[in-house]
Order: sequence, then structure tokens, then C-alpha cells
Amino acid sequence: MQNINNQRNREDLKNFMEMGLEPPPNMPQVFKDCIQVLGGSEIKLVIQNFLQSIRSSLSYIINGDYSKVLKNNRNSLKPNMVVHIWSFRVKPNSDIDFALIKVEDGEDGLRADSFS
Repeated sequence: MQNINNQRNREDLKNFMEMGLEPPPNMPQVFKDCIQVLGGSEIKLVIQNFLQSIRSSLSYIINGDYSKVLKNNRNSLKPNMVVHIWSFRVKPNSDIDFALIKVEDGEDGLRADSFS
């Protein structure tokens, strides 16, 4: 299993490089502005990856209530789509929040609008 994961990681890296996504781009300014309005800080890229199709459903494993994100965006999420998951903290409690940003459309390869 480890060899398969290593091979996939190398293939993903090669694909990201060909797409101009390696190194990963910065978060779009419009999202940074929204996070700052919320009092957010410490913005960090957590994941850059392709969505995978497993048994006719898109899946990505992350802690929390991710099912709401999938349900609310089921018509927007596609296999092989490149997504970024960004973390940030919101004051006064410094709770950690996440932003899911669609970077590259999975089917036609065109740059796509972002969503959360």
C-alpha cells in the first residue's frame, strides 16, 4: 500500500507542476479579505489535492461536519477537481475554521470559481 501511495504522490506532484500549482498558489485575496472581516488570522494551506471518486460518490476525509459541505456543493464537486483546504483562526476564542476553495475544475481542466 505504501508504494501505491508514494507513486500517487509523485504523480500528483507532477500533475500539479504541469498545472502551475506547484508550489501551491496563495489564497485568493477575496477570501483573505472575508477572513479578515471575521477577525481571522493565521491563514495556512492545509491540503492541496484531487477529489477522488469512490463508489459513485466524491469523498475526502476530514474531521468535523464535512458532510454539510458535500451536500451544499454536490453539483459543484467533481472527480479529479483540485481543491485547497485552508485553516485560519477567528478571535476572540481563536477557534480554528476551514475554507474549501476549488482551484481547478475536474472535468474540463479550466480554472474554476471558488466556493466554501
